[in-house]
Amino acid sequence: MSIVVEAGRVVVTPVENVFLTLEQRLARFDRQNHSGEAMPVDERVGAERW
Repeated sequence: MSIVVEAGRVVVTPVENVFLTLEQRLARFDRQNHSGEAMPVDERVGAERW
C-alpha cells in the first residue's frame, strides 16, 4: 500500500506484491525502530529444552 499526501489529501493506493531479496530487506531495516527486542537467554519462556 502506498500512502501519499497530495494537495492536502491523503491518497492510498494498492501496490502489487513485490518480493524483496534479503539484501533489499536488510537495506530497509532501521536499527533505531527495531533494536532492543532480544529475548533473554538465561530463562525459559516456553517449552524449550536446555
